[in-house]
Amino acid sequence: MQPGKTVRPGQELARLISCAAPLITAELDERGFRQTHLGQQAEFRPLGGGPALRAEVIQRVAPSFTPGEARALPQVILRPVTPPEGCETGRLGAVHFH
Repeated sequence: MQPGKTVRPGQELARLISCAAPLITAELDERGFRQTHLGQQAEFRPLGGGPALRAEVIQRVAPSFTPGEARALPQVILRPVTPPEGCETGRLGAVHFH
């Protein structure tokens, strides 16, 4: 956000996180998005190593083509089955759906 920019109702400005309830966001192509469903099991494998996290799909977010929003790919939000220790954010990796 920059000074002088217009903010629309419902536009995401910030995202607060809870270390007690971490989430994983995966961007998918349309085909992959259509093949996912709520409750689907998945595994997040961190880039560069580290333990994989089992997770479950809790939300599907269709792409947004609203001017001013950078998200043009569909997203799937996952909740780890067993939350990781600590409060690490911003990890990159791959999500594999079962």
